[in-house]
Amino acid sequence: LVSIPQNGSSFAPNLIKREQISNRASHQQCNSAAALRRRCDHEHVCLLTCAAAAQDGVHESIEDFEADYSVSLSDGAIIDFEDSSTTEKPAARRDRQHQKKSKKKSSAPEFYGLAHKAITDPACAEKAEDLLNKLIQNSEHSSSPASFLPSVRSFSSVILAYANAGQPKKAEEVLKTMIQYSRTQSHRSDDDELKCKPNTIIFTTVINAWSKSEKRGAAERADKILAWMEQMSEAGFDNVAPNSVTYATVIHAWATTGGEKAAMRAEELLERMEELRSQGVSHDVKPDRVAFTSVICAWARSKVPHAIDRCEYILDRMIELAKEGNDDVRPNQKTFNSVMSAYVKNNVPNCAASAERLLNRMEMIGATDDEAKPDTVSFNICINAWSRSDDEAAAQYAQSLLDRMETRYDEGDLRVKPNDRSYNSVISAWVRSNRQSSLENAGAVLSRMIEASKKGNKDALPNVISFSTVMDAWAKSKEPGKAKKAQEILYKMIVQCKGGNKNLKPNTISYNTVINACAFSRDSSEEEREEALLIAVATFNELRTSEFCQPDAISYGMVLKAFNNLASKSEKRNDMSQRLFRQCCKDGLVGDLFLNEIKRSLPGDMLRVLLKEGDASWDKGNFKLPRSWTRNVRDKRSKEAKKKKRKPENLSDSTETDQMGTRKNVPQISIVVGGTKGGDLLGTSF
Repeated sequence: LVSIPQNGSSFAPNLIKREQISNRASHQQCNSAAALRRRCDHEHVCLLTCAAAAQDGVHESIEDFEADYSVSLSDGAIIDFEDSSTTEKPAARRDRQHQKKSKKKSSAPEFYGLAHKAITDPACAEKAEDLLNKLIQNSEHSSSPASFLPSVRSFSSVILAYANAGQPKKAEEVLKTMIQYSRTQSHRSDDDELKCKPNTIIFTTVINAWSKSEKRGAAERADKILAWMEQMSEAGFDNVAPNSVTYATVIHAWATTGGEKAAMRAEELLERMEELRSQGVSHDVKPDRVAFTSVICAWARSKVPHAIDRCEYILDRMIELAKEGNDDVRPNQKTFNSVMSAYVKNNVPNCAASAERLLNRMEMIGATDDEAKPDTVSFNICINAWSRSDDEAAAQYAQSLLDRMETRYDEGDLRVKPNDRSYNSVISAWVRSNRQSSLENAGAVLSRMIEASKKGNKDALPNVISFSTVMDAWAKSKEPGKAKKAQEILYKMIVQCKGGNKNLKPNTISYNTVINACAFSRDSSEEEREEALLIAVATFNELRTSEFCQPDAISYGMVLKAFNNLASKSEKRNDMSQRLFRQCCKDGLVGDLFLNEIKRSLPGDMLRVLLKEGDASWDKGNFKLPRSWTRNVRDKRSKEAKKKKRKPENLSDSTETDQMGTRKNVPQISIVVGGTKGGDLLGTSF
């Protein structure tokens, strides 16, 4: 082990190390003991490189480092490098160990844990490389002890650190450095650890780093490294011959790329693996389930007309090979799910029916093979396919699949535990259907979802999507009382959220949906219109004081639309519209929808007078507005503001909140319709 200087100088010459030399080894020749020491040193140098990087230079020397983290990493004797042939008598060694252990307990696991943390911590990668470079510089001195030369583990630790940090290019650079360094170490002893020859695992680590990278050209880079390995292997370097994991990793890289070219290359590599296996060229290369499934995923993402044919062919090929006795390629849940997903992603005609047929096939095969039994993902893919289908009975089919899931889960099959996606997809299917009872059925599924979560299925907890889908369906329907129904659903969301379901935090869209339902209730009875107007005003006021969200430009536009659609023209409506306009300008939320509605609400001469208050104008249908009026708008009028990524300003000059997070001192809208009052923003009644 080495001292870690803080001034960037080379390693201190006075060095110590720890090693465990058994009584038998102590009686052997000195060169055998030295070989044992080197093996211990290389492992410890590797760990120290990463662990010291993790400590960020806290310890000035290895003595301090050992004092904090280990009395003796291997419970062995301390031997000075200047006298490498010195051995200690067993009695003296035991006394030394006893004295040190009495001072502090050995904490070798903590040391190794710190080293592992460094290898998986992106922040340590560069520091680990700096220490590695110092080892390389140290090797230039011929008198350097063997334990202070880089080893395979030293390089592999840094490569792994960069790979885990998501920096494949840096990992590849360290690999190239390793290859260059190994060429200068051919004169070393027979110890391959000192020669630093890269092996298959190190190459595969770099390929895996590229495979997981989202950088452009990552798959091509991984493929080139594979070709590099094949060339070196053919030249006689057997230690870098690609194996099954190597090929599967490159296939995965192409699978995540997308496109027909990527899918074709992935399948070519799979065929290459089968060819190598059949010819007996390499016993380390054997196509397995992972490689086959990755190729299926590659075709699923290609979105070409014949993608489904290729997916089905590969699946049939796997089943055929499994029947011949090759259990390594036996398809499992993920394999079948990938094919079902391909049906949906590629918009195959009758994709929902095709996916369900494959689901039924899974259940047949699963009767004798547990790994092929359908799971929650399998059912969700089929339900989602039906929810997007134009089939008249799509909602019933989706509901039937959900019923099967619930029944099997109640019987104890945890594989098919329904989750929020299961229920949300069925809700969506009912909403898309044009059946008379679709809204009631969607609401019933939402109620079942709530009930399932109360019974202990936490995966079925409703979220904003669950409630918003039903709420939006009511808002867009022509059903009587839709405004009241949408408001009830919003209140259920708030109650569930305050009851502990943080997935149900209402957002601005939730409130806007209720206001939208009110605004489009103008074809209802007079009594219902009055109720809808009150609901619109109450919802807008609740949004302005909500602890969850704030109004946006759509909120102002929608509430003004509700006034225009539900209240007859009058001086009092004009007065209220002007007050709402001034508040909207103050909040910086004058958007297109609000401008369209204010033109409907106010006479032209009155609107022009109102605009002059803020040095705005309206000429030939075009508005010229000050920037302060639109500063918080997030629509097409604020594209320039989006590019500058400006943060929204406060919607009110007074945004003080109470202990519950509700904003106080926010003005309220007040109207009186049919003798009923609500709010007090504008102080106006109809």
